[in-house]
Amino acid sequence: MKNFYGWRIVYTLAITNILSYGILYYTFSVFVEPMEHELGWSRAQTSLGASIALLVSGMIAPLLGKWVDRHGARLLMTAGSIFGTLLMFLWANVHNLYLYYLLWALMGLAWGAVLYEVTFTVVSQWFKKNRSKAFLTITLIAGLASTVFIPTATWLRDTLGWREALQVLGVVLGLGTILPHFLVVRRRPEDLGLTVDGLPEESSTSTQATPTLNGKTALKSPVFWWLTVGFTLLACNVVALGAHMVPLLTERGFSSGMVAAAAGGLGLMALPGRAIFAPLSNKMPTLTLTIVTIFLQGLALLVLLNVPGLVGLWTFVVLLGMSNGAATLARASVIAELFDSKSYGVINGTMVAMSSWPKALFPVFIGVLYSVWHGYTPVLWLMAGLSLLACLTVWWAQKSKNQPAALAAGD
Repeated sequence: MKNFYGWRIVYTLAITNILSYGILYYTFSVFVEPMEHELGWSRAQTSLGASIALLVSGMIAPLLGKWVDRHGARLLMTAGSIFGTLLMFLWANVHNLYLYYLLWALMGLAWGAVLYEVTFTVVSQWFKKNRSKAFLTITLIAGLASTVFIPTATWLRDTLGWREALQVLGVVLGLGTILPHFLVVRRRPEDLGLTVDGLPEESSTSTQATPTLNGKTALKSPVFWWLTVGFTLLACNVVALGAHMVPLLTERGFSSGMVAAAAGGLGLMALPGRAIFAPLSNKMPTLTLTIVTIFLQGLALLVLLNVPGLVGLWTFVVLLGMSNGAATLARASVIAELFDSKSYGVINGTMVAMSSWPKALFPVFIGVLYSVWHGYTPVLWLMAGLSLLACLTVWWAQKSKNQPAALAAGD
C-alpha cells in the first residue's frame, strides 16, 4: 500500500540516517588533523575518541534494543538527535583531552540511539512482506552519507575553520532530525490501528505465519550463536580493512591518488551491492545469500593477493564494496526473518554488543601482526581465511535453523 504510514517512517528515517551518519560518524576523519595541529594531540590520542564511541554504542545496544521493543523508538531517537546536536557544539569547544574522551563516550550513546540498529528495529516492526524494500530504501539513501558529508565538512572546515564547521553541522543535524523523529516515528502499526505492511487483517496474519523465535529462546538457540560468530568475523575484517586500507594498498605499489580513488570506489560499490541483495532476498534463502555476501569479501582479498596491477585493484574494489553494502542488509534481514520482530531490538542489540570488543580490537591486532610479519601479505591471507570461516559459521547456522524450534516447543 503506497499510502501505508510505514513508508512515511521509512522515508523519514532515510533522511535522518544520512544526516546522522554523515555528521556524527563520517566527518570525524575530516577534523582529526586540525584538532591535532591546534591542540597538540597525537593521532593515537585523537583516534581513541572514535574507538571509545564505537565500544559504548556496541555495549549499550542490548539495553536500547530492549527499550525499543517495549516502548518504541520515537522518544529514544528524538533524545538521541538532541543529544547528538549538543555534542557537536561541545566538540566545537573542546580543549581538554580527557573531556574529549568523555565527549566521545557520550557520542557513543547518540550513535546507539539514532543509527542503523534502532532504525532496523523500527522497520522490522512495521514491515514483513516489504521489509527488504524498506531496508533497501533507507540504506541506499543513507549509504551516500560519506559521499555527501565528507566533502561538505571539508569545505566548511577550510572556509570557516574546524570549530565553526562543527557548529554549522550541529545546526543542520538538529534541524534535520529532531522534529522528524518526534513527529513521524511510531512504535508499531497496531498503535495506529494498522497492520504489518498495511495489508488487510487476514493477509497480514498470513505474512507472519513463519515460525520465529523470541526473547530468551532466541538467545539460547544455536542459530543465534553461529550467526553472531559469522557476522563478528565479517565485521572484524570490514573494520580492519577500513583502518589499514591506505597503507595496505600503498605497500602493494599503488599511488596515493589511486589509493584515494579506490577508497572512494568502495563506498560507491556498496550501493549496487544493496540494490542486488534486496530483490534476491525475495527469491532465495536469506542465509544462502548471506553466505554469498561473505564469500565475496574473501574472494576480494584473494584477488588482491593474486591478481597484479589495476585489474586486481579494481576487481577487489568492486567485490569488497558490494560485499560491504550487502552485509548491512544481510544481518538486518536474517535477524528479522529468523526471530520475532517484537524481540528484534534486544536480539540484534545482543549480537552487536558481543561483536563490539572484537571489532574495536581487531584493527590493533592486525597492526601488531603487520609489525611481526613485516608486511600485509600474510595478514591478507589470514583475513581471507576468516572470511571462509565466517561462511562456514553461517552455513552451520542454516543447518541448525530447525534446532531452536525444538527448544521453543519445550519452553
